[in-house]
Amino acid sequence: MSSVHLTVINSALITSIRAGLFYASYKYLLHTFYHDLQNITSGSGISTSDETARSIRDSVIDEDSDIELDSLPVPNSSSSSLRPFVDDQPFLRKRITASSVFKHSNIARISFSICFSESCTLFFLFMTQEIHILNTKSRYINWRISLLILLIMILLVIPLSQNIILTYQSPLGSLSRSRSMPMRVMMAFIPYSIYLFALSLIPIPPEAVENADVSNIESVFLARLIVFGTFVMGLLSGLGAARNIWEYLSIPFGSKKRHVPTEQEVTSAEEALKRVRNDIQTRRGEELRLQEASAKDSSSWMSRVASSITGSSELASIQQEITGLLALEYQMTRNLEALKSAHSKSKYGRTARGRVIRWMGRIFAVYCVFRSISCLLNILGPFHSSSNPSSSSYTDLIALVLTHLINALPFIHLSTDKILAVSRQVSLILVGAIILSSIGFILRIVSRFLRITSQNLGASLLLLILAQIMGTYLISTLVQLRTAFPPSNSGSDISLLATLPAYEVFGAAFDYSYLLSASLTGVYLWLSGWTDGPIVV
Repeated sequence: MSSVHLTVINSALITSIRAGLFYASYKYLLHTFYHDLQNITSGSGISTSDETARSIRDSVIDEDSDIELDSLPVPNSSSSSLRPFVDDQPFLRKRITASSVFKHSNIARISFSICFSESCTLFFLFMTQEIHILNTKSRYINWRISLLILLIMILLVIPLSQNIILTYQSPLGSLSRSRSMPMRVMMAFIPYSIYLFALSLIPIPPEAVENADVSNIESVFLARLIVFGTFVMGLLSGLGAARNIWEYLSIPFGSKKRHVPTEQEVTSAEEALKRVRNDIQTRRGEELRLQEASAKDSSSWMSRVASSITGSSELASIQQEITGLLALEYQMTRNLEALKSAHSKSKYGRTARGRVIRWMGRIFAVYCVFRSISCLLNILGPFHSSSNPSSSSYTDLIALVLTHLINALPFIHLSTDKILAVSRQVSLILVGAIILSSIGFILRIVSRFLRITSQNLGASLLLLILAQIMGTYLISTLVQLRTAFPPSNSGSDISLLATLPAYEVFGAAFDYSYLLSASLTGVYLWLSGWTDGPIVV
């Protein structure tokens, strides 16, 4: 069989694997994962006092239907956001039917599935190279295709999709206006242009472009993405490490001792929140009656003017009360979430399984401490490989300790550099575990910050953020794999990792961002513990 035929057959096999991964992600992996993201947005993005809008929405849309809302109205002082629900249900049905033509959830699911399938394909191709199967040329071609698709998704498609999805929601959180798709795209390009400009300002080390065996334009984009991704990974890792250390090893120096809420305190907080929500519903009823009375007034012109002045003053007063009650309800909801979380954790921690998990968490928190020390030592003076003392390779403290421990075993006969390479990968997996431990917290913070008012809208946006983080992290992982499996200069075999820059160039970006994030998170947690503020995680 000729080399061309073998390349075509192998490429067809790789393409079928890529398509299978995409289908599995789109159909099965996201089936429950998307609903979990909806639960995050439903508990974080919108005030839960607006039971009227929810009940009317449920009466219009059957729960088993596949139609989704663009966005739901945010509870505010004006009842204009409620009137389409109360007075004009045919209009609402028309809007829902129109929104079903273009579903933002499909954009998010397809984008996530593409990033997932291409990332898995890259790792699959790397594994086939290490075990010497498949054709060399087919591996290289599909590697470049997957790498290019990931770059396009992370730098172009996903940021634009995020901005387009955000245009579904007006700044005031009411039902989005009828914007055409060209208008949405034009509005999305404004923040995207700022994003590209900020990305172009990222400095690129010369070694990152010179060492990569790809075209100059692709290497520049890849290097900027890796710098940005490494910085983001450092921020997420630092946040996760600080939270784990505070959760399992915290000794609040000078701060107040943690208070574990009782069942009675949780019940009292629930009753207080219920009273506030009842007050909000009462005030909204008064607001609606005043507006209806003003609209139905058919008396003389002078009486209408007088009643308008009197009614507007009373209406403004009620609206101010509603605004204050909504702010109070939002804060009380967060406090109740914190009380419930602390109470459930305390109750679960007294079980046998909870004790085991807590000890595992303490061990992991000890690793986070060593990781923090490692980043600090890398900044002050990085370790060097024994085989190449002049190199500036960043070797974290965990990898160095694992190397000495494994090297001390009498039944293991490996070179120090090989053991160090394996230790780096173990440390890389542990860094991934730190990031995973902070993902849920990050998504809740993003949901609250954007005040997302629809479960579907919020889940789609969070899924796009996850896809971007996943693709960036996996590319950074491949860059670090080049350190463990350096490209060979001998032979005609094309090394896949040669298309990536060396990790040593980007090590400092991770260390600085990690320490910055860990320090700021630690200060925030310490101040929150001092003031007995709620920490909703």
